[in-house]
Amino acid sequence: MRSEIGKIILDNVFKEREALNFQIVQALGKASEPWGIECLRYEIRDVQVPQKIKEAMQMQVEAERKKRASILESEGQREAAINRAEGLKRSQVLESEGHQIQIVNKASGEAEAIQRLAEARAQSIQTIARAIGTKRGADAVQLTVAEQYIEAFSALAKTTNTVLLPSHSGDVASMVTQALTIFKSLDQPKTNIGNDNDGGCNDESYSEVVADQQSNPNVNNKNDSDKREYKTITYPIKSRLLSKPIQQTIQRYIQKIMNLTVFQNNFEKILQKIRKDKASIVKKD
Repeated sequence: MRSEIGKIILDNVFKEREALNFQIVQALGKASEPWGIECLRYEIRDVQVPQKIKEAMQMQVEAERKKRASILESEGQREAAINRAEGLKRSQVLESEGHQIQIVNKASGEAEAIQRLAEARAQSIQTIARAIGTKRGADAVQLTVAEQYIEAFSALAKTTNTVLLPSHSGDVASMVTQALTIFKSLDQPKTNIGNDNDGGCNDESYSEVVADQQSNPNVNNKNDSDKREYKTITYPIKSRLLSKPIQQTIQRYIQKIMNLTVFQNNFEKILQKIRKDKASIVKKD
């Protein structure tokens, strides 16, 4: 038994007990054969080792188990990191592909929208061109031009406190005449509207805002400027370029602009009064 146990390490004594028993039976058989004795079975019941060796063996077993546990844990973390990286890669690829498809679809939609707008614009221009050639078509175009011109100037003071106006902004009839003259110059090769010897609009009149001084006829006196009373005097518009319905429509737009002018003048008077009151308060202080 000593010889067989000495051939293996202590850890294998517990693991290879069956093989150890077989080797001992063989050794005993050879030793007892000359005496006519045959050993049939041999079994090691227990192995008693010193306490320190037991503790060392136990520590070795625990260290081995910790080693295997740490290896398994690290392998699990590695697999988890690989899976997360693969998932992130896949999600980024899918997101980029989706973004690419979105950009392509958006560009295609914008291109189609631009193309359809261009087609609609061309069709509208052709329709307008055909309408101008019909009876009273030029009058309708003149009315549209006059309305858009007046509406553009009437909307200037509604969005901001800084307004840029042309030099003749107070003369609304001149503004309308200028717009119609531009249309006339563009339409000159096709129509003969307004092609008179007097050069067009010589007898137009327009609505204007006048200030009547109640207490002092000198309207340039700045001290009495707040006492002026505003009123609107309306004159009918007469022009060889305009038909009667168009003249009436333009007259209504002119009246709106004149009312806006009166409001602006009254607002300026209020501002001047506030400034004067503020200046008097500062002087008293």
